[in-house]
Amino acid sequence: MKIVQLVSQTVLGGAETYGHSLAAGLAERGHEVRLLANRANGPLLEKPRPAGLEVEALHRTSRLDPAILRFLLGHLREFRPDVLHAHNFGANTWARVLGLLFPDMAVVCHVHAGRMVTNQPARKARLERLLFRRADLVIGLNQEMMDYLIGRLRVPEERALFLVNGIDMTRFSPPEAAVRNPKEVVCVASLTDVKNHACLLGAWKRVADHVPEARLTLVGEGPLRSDLEEQAERLGIRGSVEFAGLQADVLPFYQRASVFTLASHREALPLSLLEAMATGAVPVASAVGGIPEVIEDGVTGLLVPPGDEEGFARHLTSCLTRPEETLQRGRAARASVEGRYGLGAILDRLETAYTDALKRRRG
Repeated sequence: MKIVQLVSQTVLGGAETYGHSLAAGLAERGHEVRLLANRANGPLLEKPRPAGLEVEALHRTSRLDPAILRFLLGHLREFRPDVLHAHNFGANTWARVLGLLFPDMAVVCHVHAGRMVTNQPARKARLERLLFRRADLVIGLNQEMMDYLIGRLRVPEERALFLVNGIDMTRFSPPEAAVRNPKEVVCVASLTDVKNHACLLGAWKRVADHVPEARLTLVGEGPLRSDLEEQAERLGIRGSVEFAGLQADVLPFYQRASVFTLASHREALPLSLLEAMATGAVPVASAVGGIPEVIEDGVTGLLVPPGDEEGFARHLTSCLTRPEETLQRGRAARASVEGRYGLGAILDRLETAYTDALKRRRG
């Protein structure tokens, strides 16, 4: 099968990283695969990949740069893919429009962002409803998203697929016991409003007061960095908080921490959560989007109402002061992810879904 995985940009975001993982996994299975990005602005295409995977990114000047159309048309005309699999808003829009020019090509739209469910105006929803008519398969990451796609956007059930993210368990393995710091917490997320780092730092003030040796590492970059650094200074916790910036390889950060945390207002199914759990880090996260579908509260992690600083502080402190309990939850988290979110099983389902979409498209 000839497959294009399309992402909007090459920063190391969740949707972009997952598009790369799918492209690499499908290429390793013998498919002809290209990974294309509409904007070259990060190191995504520098990640290791199998020999058969072709990658290319466009150096564009704006979101509506006509060069995007030329770039995509050139690849589609030359490569003639059976499947165009796009990830998130911008890429999904281009894929559905281009699908009108290539009637034999199956268009797959992968929706990663949880904000689609709550922040989509009626006018935008009507446009999405119209565009989704050219999608042969629409993938959602949690039940809330599936209900929205089928209910409000009227995606036919036979073209809607509930498919969780998959993790390469051979890569995200637990560290040696001596490497992990029982007093360290890591958060891997863009420094943007939806991730609600302000709440996390407010909670961390309480944690640091009770556990002075505790350390919090924030991996990620974004427009709120200076504001968050100022907040940490103002709260007197700057010495216990590391702003690590954007990292090409996040695995060492997961492996050195005993706890992973995410205080987001909204999420679909965060890849960072699954990666952290795969390494045996215990998640303490907001009970939003698909997160409660991943974490069994009290068993494989701890859930907190979004925005609850006191709740985050209480659970983080508990994890850092009860190492045996935390270790047990970490093992349960790893086992849960391995059983439900292994990349191999996800690729099996995806190949079947591609085949079915092509049958519907080509009759």
